[in-house]
Amino acid sequence: MGGLCCGGLLSKAGQRVVILEQHYIAGGCTHVFKEQGIEFDTGVHYLGDMRETQALWDILTEENGGMEFDRMGTEEDGYTYDNIRIGDKSYNLRAGSAAFLEEVK
Repeated sequence: MGGLCCGGLLSKAGQRVVILEQHYIAGGCTHVFKEQGIEFDTGVHYLGDMRETQALWDILTEENGGMEFDRMGTEEDGYTYDNIRIGDKSYNLRAGSAAFLEEVK
């Protein structure tokens, strides 16, 4: 995503840009794949605290109406954005560093 963002910004600034991607899907670690019926994330699938980078996203997406981020999960589940199951154990990863660290402990 870093290369795509950089290319997008350079293009907006009037530069000619060529983006080369090794994979057949642009975006590197931003897609999923299935193997034997199981879905795997290849990289980041949750972005936290978008306040710090919102200005960058606004610049990159302004021509297409912008991008609005929404919280994952609900207040009732503590804004769980992922659930990991290993054997009979289940781990709910929740928004916020304190909640994440508590679950990891």
